[in-house]
Amino acid sequence: MVALFVLLALATSAVFLFGLQRALQGGWQVYARPLASDYLDRLTLELGSPPDAARAAALVARLPITLRIEGPQVQFESQPPPKWRRRHGTQEHEFDTAAADHAAWGLVRQTADGHRITFGLAEPGDTWRTRGIGWLTLAVLLALTAIAYTAVSRLLRPLADITRGVQAYGRGEFTTPIAVRRRDELGDLAARVNTMAESLHGMLDAKRLLLLAISHELRSPLTRARLHAELLPESGERAALLHDLAEMRDLVTDLLESERLAEGHAALQREPTDLAA
Repeated sequence: MVALFVLLALATSAVFLFGLQRALQGGWQVYARPLASDYLDRLTLELGSPPDAARAAALVARLPITLRIEGPQVQFESQPPPKWRRRHGTQEHEFDTAAADHAAWGLVRQTADGHRITFGLAEPGDTWRTRGIGWLTLAVLLALTAIAYTAVSRLLRPLADITRGVQAYGRGEFTTPIAVRRRDELGDLAARVNTMAESLHGMLDAKRLLLLAISHELRSPLTRARLHAELLPESGERAALLHDLAEMRDLVTDLLESERLAEGHAALQREPTDLAA
């Protein structure tokens, strides 16, 4: 269940971030893009004509942007290409792709003197604060998961009590009811299971008492029938009748003895017995 909650939280966060990103993209095109375009025009004027490399360097140092100037008089680049691009010989191709992306978003300016100025956002440095925020976020997520696991475990604790109680009831142990810890749906379920167990216990006791009463009532007519059978003359029918009455007497005696043993407090009559016989 905790895993289900975590997956639900991740899915909810992903949907929220996706929707927020789409909303911000739409807002950028409608509102922010004209403002950014006007600001870039002002920066282009600030660089001069032809663009001044010193002003470009000062602009890059002052603002979190990157600049690339290409033209017949000035060649300037604020950030060198990554080593892996230079090593694989794909520097021009990569920059052409990046320039196309910048042009699509209106971040490229073409001056009257034939220079091409490409603006971009500087990449944030890999500082200890950035790494610390990442580790802190992970620690907070783990702490929230642990809190959720503890809360769910505490919420579902009555289920363990109900499971143990039902197992005890299945073994015929009705002396200890299930502990009702809370007054909610699970507490109501535990109380209902206790009520059901009390009802079953009462029905079993009634059945046992009925069997005992019937057994006691059968002993008297069986005794009288045996006495009447013994008064009959010797014959095969008399012997068969006495044998059947003895079997019925033994069955009633065994039934009464088993019920006494089930009570758990009756005294046993011990005597030597030949196990082989």
